[in-house]
Amino acid sequence: MSEFTFSKDDASINFGDLKIYLDIADRANRLRGRDDLIVMQKSRAYAEWHASFAAMQPRNILEFGVFKGGSTIFFDQLGAGLF
Repeated sequence: MSEFTFSKDDASINFGDLKIYLDIADRANRLRGRDDLIVMQKSRAYAEWHASFAAMQPRNILEFGVFKGGSTIFFDQLGAGLF
């Protein structure tokens, strides 16, 4: 599992140099139109919950409702080749 950190304001998840922005209600309008950022529509708590799946080493993950594709990249980084 790849290690990640949250920014001090919980606005992003960082896998080294890769930054995934968290799009929640108070930031939604600022990030919604940005095609130059990786964004996932999750809070810190939800991202931590998702990260707990990595310990189970699932072979497949199915997520409904892709917003801007950030969750796909998040799971890929978490799995480091496991998913």
